[in-house]
Amino acid sequence: MSARWNGVDQDAQRWLSPDAYQVHLNNIAQGERGKMIFKCPHCGSTSLIRTSRALSPLVKEVYYRCNNFVCGHTFKVVAEAVETISPPSLPNPAIAAVLDKRDRLPPLAAPPSPEEQKHMAHLEHLAIVEQARQHHGLGMPIARESDT
Repeated sequence: MSARWNGVDQDAQRWLSPDAYQVHLNNIAQGERGKMIFKCPHCGSTSLIRTSRALSPLVKEVYYRCNNFVCGHTFKVVAEAVETISPPSLPNPAIAAVLDKRDRLPPLAAPPSPEEQKHMAHLEHLAIVEQARQHHGLGMPIARESDT
């Protein structure tokens, strides 16, 4: 695992050429402008960041322009830090408290079993039949011996 300090990959110097490492450091110093690629929602071409501004320490507003000059769509994306994956070595207590208190999505429910699917389909069928009966003025269904 590579060592990191203030966003700089300390091991990058080992595997990058000196020129490429300097470009890496310059990108970090400039906030890696234009590195967060987002596809145009209209034509699907890649879009580049034109400008951005921080709305809070956790939220950033990013303006994009589609690279397809025929499309030319410009749009805004809101990027938000939502969860801590790996705890920082120099945590900001206010930020850490917010990221730790975020609501997590509930686990996905297991899909219904075949028996439950059959039962739900039967209930849907009964509801449709009842709607049709009421629509045609037939009222409540007559109880049959097999229903009891």
